[in-house]
Amino acid sequence: MKVRSCRERERRETYKSISQSLPKAMMAFVIVLLMGGKSYADSAGNNTTRSTNVLVTARRTTQTKDAIDRYSTQNIDNLAAMTIGEVITRLERRNGGRPFSIIVNGRRLADISDLREIPPEALAGLEILPNSSAGRYGFGPENKVLNLVLKRKFSSLTTSPELHLPTEGGGDSGDAAFRYVTIRGEKRFNAAVSGQETEALYGQDRRHLFDDDSEDAMLTPYRTLSPFNRRLALIPGFAIPIGSISVNGSGSLTEVVSRQLTRFFTSGTVSNELLPGEADHSITTHGIIDQSHTRSYRLGLTVSGMHKRLNWSAELTGAFSSSDTDSHISRKTITAALPSGSLSQIPSTYTPLLVGMGNTDLGAAVTVNTPLFSLPAGDMSANARLSTNFQRLDSTYSFIQSDHQSNAQMRSRAHFGVAIPLTSPNFPVIQIPGTTSLSLNSDYEQAQHVGSLPSYDFSWQWQPIDALAVSLGRSMTGSLTTLGSSNAPVIYPPGTLVVDAVTGNYALITEISGGTPNLHSSSRTNNTARISFNKMVGTTNLAATVEYVSSRITNPIISAVTPNPQFQRLFPNRFTRDATGQLTMMDSRPFNAAGETTNTLHPNLHVSGTVVPHGKTSEHGLDWDFSLSDEWALNDELRPAQGTANVDLLKTPLDGVRGTPRHKVDGEAETSWRRFNLQLSAEWRSGSRVQDIAASEPYSVHYAGFWTADAVVSYTFKIKKKSLRVWISVSNIFDRQQKVRDSAGHTPEAYQPAFLDPAGRIVAIRTSIPL
Repeated sequence: MKVRSCRERERRETYKSISQSLPKAMMAFVIVLLMGGKSYADSAGNNTTRSTNVLVTARRTTQTKDAIDRYSTQNIDNLAAMTIGEVITRLERRNGGRPFSIIVNGRRLADISDLREIPPEALAGLEILPNSSAGRYGFGPENKVLNLVLKRKFSSLTTSPELHLPTEGGGDSGDAAFRYVTIRGEKRFNAAVSGQETEALYGQDRRHLFDDDSEDAMLTPYRTLSPFNRRLALIPGFAIPIGSISVNGSGSLTEVVSRQLTRFFTSGTVSNELLPGEADHSITTHGIIDQSHTRSYRLGLTVSGMHKRLNWSAELTGAFSSSDTDSHISRKTITAALPSGSLSQIPSTYTPLLVGMGNTDLGAAVTVNTPLFSLPAGDMSANARLSTNFQRLDSTYSFIQSDHQSNAQMRSRAHFGVAIPLTSPNFPVIQIPGTTSLSLNSDYEQAQHVGSLPSYDFSWQWQPIDALAVSLGRSMTGSLTTLGSSNAPVIYPPGTLVVDAVTGNYALITEISGGTPNLHSSSRTNNTARISFNKMVGTTNLAATVEYVSSRITNPIISAVTPNPQFQRLFPNRFTRDATGQLTMMDSRPFNAAGETTNTLHPNLHVSGTVVPHGKTSEHGLDWDFSLSDEWALNDELRPAQGTANVDLLKTPLDGVRGTPRHKVDGEAETSWRRFNLQLSAEWRSGSRVQDIAASEPYSVHYAGFWTADAVVSYTFKIKKKSLRVWISVSNIFDRQQKVRDSAGHTPEAYQPAFLDPAGRIVAIRTSIPL
């Protein structure tokens, strides 16, 4: 014990020493960068070698040497998207659902939410850079980098109405937007005003999907599957050159109203003395509607420029959001049949619920990137980023009794990285085909009241030919607990219904959980191997990537708690049941497990080209685009607590349902001829057999492989030199439904279609009208 305490004291003193010396060290580093940039500029006249690993400035180039995939304006047009945000979403889907770290014209901006709203026609191209390039812009190594290259000249003013019509039951939605953008060289101004409304979809819309008349399903038709939502947003943005610097700004004002049915109470009484088999007693039950009103404001400002060979940028960000949720009694009454008082826990009196959340977030950052020294194989470059963030979280809760929490936290992060060219064809010592290089990055994060945590990543890249690249990397990313996850109360008021998968019925939560869960920081160590190929053959461009990632997570945070046998067996202290086995309380706050290991393989293929008829020009050709990606989960094992055995999450997922399938395949094909565009896409998830490790006898649930297909047809009308585009899309063309059977061949009650969110066929009509 004394040895442990001494080590802990030494560790704290070390972190304290680092944190005290960090500002001085980073200031010295910035001075070295300035001097290094100056010395490089003085000697540049005698150096004929130029680095390809420096930050791209403004719009001087649309090509980055280490890009693993590129999209031309025609490739982007083939996606038939309405906004750049939809383009990003499509590319993330092709990337296995993983997000990108995004830069614009080779620069990291404080906020790009405004650019997500402008038309994709404003793009001159897209580049996807590997994870090893992330550190150059101050990002972590967990995601690839997407470079949005804007055109130097573009103007557009459009209105875009849209209507979504599900073919089964309610849930209709519609939205409309006005979008304006003008780009003149380095100058840009854009603004978007949008509104959206979605009807509530209740269980009664899918009641006919029940296979049997379950007595406990009487309340199911009134459970909200998709709540009512109304959203209004104003999102402006601009870019202005001032001398040798560029100023980029963005903002957003968003207001969202949501209503959904969450609880029940009854004005009658329920007899608990009925014997099984006797006639049911009917009482009048009322639904309680929770209405949430959320307002959010966001501002981002980036100032960037170039001094000698040093690229720099400074960012300011500010965000404020407030959310108020109150409850009222629905005007509708519900007649429920209650056998033997099984739902007698419904409260007999109505108590209003009031929850208020306020979040204030202010941040600032400085990023620099510059070449340092000339080496025989090329130029060594360095990058650094200093950022600080202040967050304040206020929460108010009133239900029978009141509670208020107010917490604030200051977080800071320092990043330093170098890119070192090792060999080249002209390297005099080692004759290796192509080029090799090394990328090293380190991060140090400190959070008030939480502690400090270092991170690092390094990767080795070999490019034997221009079209082929091989890389090996290792990273350790530390994640300090956030203020929201550790302090925001999670509330289950009496009368809240959840599906209790242990009993197969609804459970009425009658106790409240909330407060600080005392989370520990987690860290992830990744070992990555990647091969990428990118080559233009005639009019066809071929890009292929195969990536293998082995991960080990310490103190993983479990953020979703579900009442199922697997979860309850692994984490029994999260649930409380009465003498009859009825679930009465769930502790749904996030908490830590001991560890997790995963191994995944990510192959990705993207091919595009043009078919030009004999004797015709490319303007009369047919453009096509095809992509195929697979996320192959080789293994996923969780250690619930120290000293316990690992659990295979592919066979016993924590959510008690299908969990993570071994394969997630996404395929898309687009073709465009003149003003006509056709898209076909499909998703396939492999089947799985989930074992119930808590059952007294062998029991499992089989989830069949599930696939869906979508189609989009669009046509552009020419009206007085303007382009009017109309889209008609059908999601889930074949109206596929997930098939679930247990080891006895039956569909478990908790997995009846009416208990699940709908996945019916949806027809959407959209149009973009120039003004």
